[in-house]
Amino acid sequence: MPPTPPVKTARVTPTGFKMPDGYQSLVTLQNAPSIQLWEKQVKPPGVSGGDAIKTSTMHNKVVHTKAARKLIDWENQTFTFAYDPDAMPTIRAQVNVEQSITHTWPDHSSLVYYGWLMKVEFGELKEGEQPEGTATICVSNWDPVNYQEVEPVFTPAPGT
Repeated sequence: MPPTPPVKTARVTPTGFKMPDGYQSLVTLQNAPSIQLWEKQVKPPGVSGGDAIKTSTMHNKVVHTKAARKLIDWENQTFTFAYDPDAMPTIRAQVNVEQSITHTWPDHSSLVYYGWLMKVEFGELKEGEQPEGTATICVSNWDPVNYQEVEPVFTPAPGT
């Protein structure tokens, strides 16, 4: 049987809402929804299919072949923030605590996932600059109460 060539597909103009600005993006920890961190820059969780599985054998003639993995990974979320030093005990108390995390986009759509505050780093304190920190949240995809795999849940913006 001869190989089937790939199919050319024309690009179609997308519909929907194209965000004109990244303001206001927020990150909410279920166990500390009013933590004294003020988001300045927010990077939503990414999605990765992982590295390709190499499938080439000594029977390949011209090119290397690869296959896609079956499982996907939701990548870590990060954000930079201004902070109140009094938040230090709350920050410490939330590190490695598995809980629901909510990422909210400017249009009020949201992604809710299980994860934990994995790392918080603070920048240098300098005269004339607002002190900032960076938080990293691990997306676990694991319900710590019912002990099962759970994919993040996306909720569209109200009215869409």
